[in-house]
Parts: sequence; C-alpha cells; structure tokens
Amino acid sequence: MKNKYYQNLNYLTTTPIFKIFVLLMILINLYVSSCTTFNLSYFESLIKILTFPFYIIVFFFLLLSLSAKSYQIFKQNYFEMIRYENKINCIKHLVKQLFFNISVCFLLNLLFLLIGLNIFHTQDIGIHKIIGNTSIIVYCIFYLIRFYIFCILFSLINLLMLSIFNQKIVLLLSIILLFTIPDYFIWLPSINVDNFNEIPILFTGFFSGISCSNIMLEICATVGHILLMIIVYYLFYYHICKQDKIIFE
Repeated sequence: MKNKYYQNLNYLTTTPIFKIFVLLMILINLYVSSCTTFNLSYFESLIKILTFPFYIIVFFFLLLSLSAKSYQIFKQNYFEMIRYENKINCIKHLVKQLFFNISVCFLLNLLFLLIGLNIFHTQDIGIHKIIGNTSIIVYCIFYLIRFYIFCILFSLINLLMLSIFNQKIVLLLSIILLFTIPDYFIWLPSINVDNFNEIPILFTGFFSGISCSNIMLEICATVGHILLMIIVYYLFYYHICKQDKIIFE
C-alpha cells in the first residue's frame, strides 16, 4: 500500500497543477522571506511568516487545488476503485492518499521557506528570545505543528465536500472561509485574547487576527478548533458512508 501511495503521488507530480504549486511555493517563500526579515531575528521572522495572511491564503488555496486534483485522479481511476471491497474502504484509501500527498507538500513548502530565510535573513538567530514566559523556539514548533494540522484538516474536509457537493460550491465556500482572515481582505481590529470567551469561532482567526495572552491559552484554543474541525470531518465522512454508493463523476 505504501508503494501505491508513492505511485499516486508520483503521478500527481507530473500534472500541471503540481508544477504550478511548486513554482508558486518557491516564489511566495522567497517573497515573504525577503520582506519579513527586516530588524527581526531568524525565529521572529519564521513566526511572522507563519501568521502572515497573504502567505496563509495563497498556501491554503494551493492546498485546495491539490485536494481537487487528487480527488479527480482517484475518481478517474476506475480499475483502482473496484479493488476495494466496499465504499468505506474506498473512502479510507482516498483520505490516506490525500493525507500522504499534503504531508509531502507541506514538508516541501517548509524546505522552501527555510531556504528563503537562510538566503535573506541578516539579523541574529534570536534563539534565546522569550515571548511572555515561553521560549521563542517553543512558539515556532507550536506554530509549525498547528499550521500542519490545520492544512491536513482543511484539505481532508474539502476532499469529502468534493464528493458531496459540486466543485464550484466547494470552491466558493473555501473562498468565503479564507476571506474571513482578518487584516487582509476584511479589516478587523486585532484581538488580544485573555479568556476563552474571546476565542474566535473560525480557525482562520489565528492567522494575524488574534494574539493570546499566554501560550497555554493559545494551545487550548487551538485544540478546541482542531476538535471542531475533526467533528466536521466525521460528519461528512459518515454522511458519505451512509450513501448507497459513492458517485465519482
């Protein structure tokens, strides 16, 4: 099965969408690395990029395109679909394949980002900087893990939505969701969260729109949003599994 995942990923890498993804990732990482490193330490620059609205919006749109392409490739491969005993196994394989594809693409994007920072960064590393009472290294690791989890869940939810709704509807809903990122398309005042009542409903609020008073509150808020997205994912998943058949058309 692992070889099958690699084979499907290799086929995806030959498509124009993936080549555009790689090209745009190189360009966007070079751009944000060159314009966000002024007067900031290395790790401060990394944190700023991981919460930079323009960077987040572009990457999530590219993830949406990869999800749509992965779904399209799978549904067109009739001989692969008929190998599975039932529709549940079929969906499970599709989900695992996309999880694998997005994970590889995330690591590839992270590589481009670190290369860009190493090219343009001219200030100190800032490894000993403290944010609140927490080391900046802890914040960087936390933001990277959070970004990765949000990327995976966003992609998987869109994948299941593509098997239920029309592709144009899924695209429209994703655009509306990404437009809720504060301070970019819609100006919203920055929010300093001091308690759970002030946590935003949508996960997009984490990208430049809010700042938590301490890392424990931010971790709790992040876990809450992850659980909410997991619930949404399983609602779509069980809805698909209850259908008489899966329609890949």
